Amino acid sequence: MKYRFPLLLMCLALPTNALAGQNFSRSLTECSAIYTALLVRPAAIAGNTADDSARIKDTAVAYLDRAMKEARREGHAQPVLRVSSQHYQLMVKWTPKVYAAASVAETRDWLDYCDRFGSNLGLPSLRKPDDQRVGWLVDQ
Repeated sequence: MKYRFPLLLMCLALPTNALAGQNFSRSLTECSAIYTALLVRPAAIAGNTADDSARIKDTAVAYLDRAMKEARREGHAQPVLRVSSQHYQLMVKWTPKVYAAASVAETRDWLDYCDRFGSNLGLPSLRKPDDQRVGWLVDQ
């Protein structure tokens, strides 16, 4: 109950194609897949350091772990299998997109959405102290 109002606000700020009828576990899985896709080519991330890669990896794992907990809470019969399967499918979708010039704006929108959504759930943030967004991950 304590997350109801902030999450309502989050839903109003979603990327335009995001979450139409999508449950929390699916949203968290998609965010994890986006973060994981960024690690496929870490050298392509502007100003990437080993610490940045470690933060991205830890964040992706935290979102995936929370997605599995949410899938259990949502009553899915096989939450680990469900989330793992979705994660794979979403990795196939996002891996080429996060580095495609035509998708930079969409990726930035999703990164910012995921960060706000996760922050409301107490998950780690990838925001840098001097930046108000996570879009730095795809600035080229």
